[in-house]
Amino acid sequence: MVTRRMDAMLAWAEKTKDGYMLREPEVLLHEWSSIYGKKEPSAYACYSLDNVSVLENKLKLLKKYMGIESYLTGFSGGVRYVPVIRYNKVHMYLAPEDIQEAISYLEMKEVSSGSNVVIFPLENDSYIKDSRKIEESLVVSTVQIYLDCMQLKGRGEEMAEAVLMKEIIK
Repeated sequence: MVTRRMDAMLAWAEKTKDGYMLREPEVLLHEWSSIYGKKEPSAYACYSLDNVSVLENKLKLLKKYMGIESYLTGFSGGVRYVPVIRYNKVHMYLAPEDIQEAISYLEMKEVSSGSNVVIFPLENDSYIKDSRKIEESLVVSTVQIYLDCMQLKGRGEEMAEAVLMKEIIK
């Protein structure tokens, strides 16, 4: 069992004097993204009358006045690393216990179509590991941005590839 796992790991990595190094990180991330979104993620589709920039500023106030942290992902997070697209939908992670309070504070409505905000419940801390504060907003890691953007329709793959090339594989 251990030998099989080690062989699988060595397909993606090589042993060096300092530890292990990924052979082809682009290929690994692309493969990972192809299976990453296969399980149907639970998400809250919401609508806000506010435009994207106003809403993203309100997220800062959500932290300041309510103590609720939100982590930008998708296009909202991706443009913080590599501003290559325009977008009209905010994607974020929130702790499950804070979602309803955040929806209320941000004056949003849950909708079945026409959403301009998508909230993903934080299932565990791995989604926000290596998150950063950029322009006063918490943003998930570049790897998480890549994985999340690869699941988005439209220009998601373009955003993911830009983050990959300019931030992950420098």
